[in-house]
Amino acid sequence: MNGKKELLTYFKKLLSQNPDWLWTQIEPIPMEGGFLNKWLAKIPVGKKVIECVGVCFVQFDNEGNKAQ
Repeated sequence: MNGKKELLTYFKKLLSQNPDWLWTQIEPIPMEGGFLNKWLAKIPVGKKVIECVGVCFVQFDNEGNKAQ
């Protein structure tokens, strides 16, 4: 994959094909210029549910818009 557009297309397709996945925000962690978003994903696999915790970094530009 190359770039933001391709990644967004990938995730839209992935999530539309997996409507039973449950994503929950655990905690936003403020940082200079943005924040870390800590999340929990619950992903059904057969009779089991896999739980995965992760983080995403969101960064803002000088005008307060989400940075590219």
